[in-house]
Amino acid sequence: NKTTATCKVIITAGKPIYNYPISGKVVKSYKDDTINVSIEKIGDYYISKIWVKNPSTQVGKKQSNEKDLISTRKAYQILDSIPNAIIGCNASTFAMGSGNRALGDVVITNGKIRRPESQDLNTNVGKPTLGMLQNGSFKYYENCPLSNLVNDGVKNTFYFRPILILDGVKQVNPNGMQDRIKSGNAHRCCIGQMDENNYVLFTTRNKDKMLNTQKLGMKLGCKLMFNFDGGGSTVLWFRGKQIKSSGRPCPDVLYFTTEKGK
Repeated sequence: NKTTATCKVIITAGKPIYNYPISGKVVKSYKDDTINVSIEKIGDYYISKIWVKNPSTQVGKKQSNEKDLISTRKAYQILDSIPNAIIGCNASTFAMGSGNRALGDVVITNGKIRRPESQDLNTNVGKPTLGMLQNGSFKYYENCPLSNLVNDGVKNTFYFRPILILDGVKQVNPNGMQDRIKSGNAHRCCIGQMDENNYVLFTTRNKDKMLNTQKLGMKLGCKLMFNFDGGGSTVLWFRGKQIKSSGRPCPDVLYFTTEKGK
């Protein structure tokens, strides 16, 4: 296979490693034939550029507690328990002070519907939900029936808000959050996707406006960008160590694994 990219790329299955238009100082990295990770410092952000060979098997979600939807473990504790995990972060939000329950209209984990308990396909998924399809791609859902997610084959869901970039277009007032995007400084954690094989994590523990995170996503070329839980939940984990850590438990994590040695 050939590519017209101006930089050296690796082509195996699917898309080659994405040719990011912006680079920073590399602080951590890992690569083998199935995954390539470069964590770079750009301003106040850790930008984790991730390529995986087989997204359907190398991108996943793990809940804090498999028996219920309660946040019982911290993100690094969950990630430490995942075989072959290379990099991961906190994801969905939870109800602080109310039993640490995972929030959202729907919770799907590894293809199993955990919420709604009735599994009524007519249930309205009104709240912003990020769905991970069987092939590892992300798709955004809001104000639609649960049947839409099931018919699309959503394997995992994540709940927070807002959607910042959709189909490569900057979202100006998603979920009526224009004021919150422009103001309000907080620690940030976001997921972006370029194509089927390339993803990027945005992490900062220096308080910043969501608007700045969104601008950075646009500069990097994200086709989709979704805001995960931030603040005190913000965690970036890499090969058993926390680059940015949090002291509170979370309901689930997003992770990327290697297939080397399986």
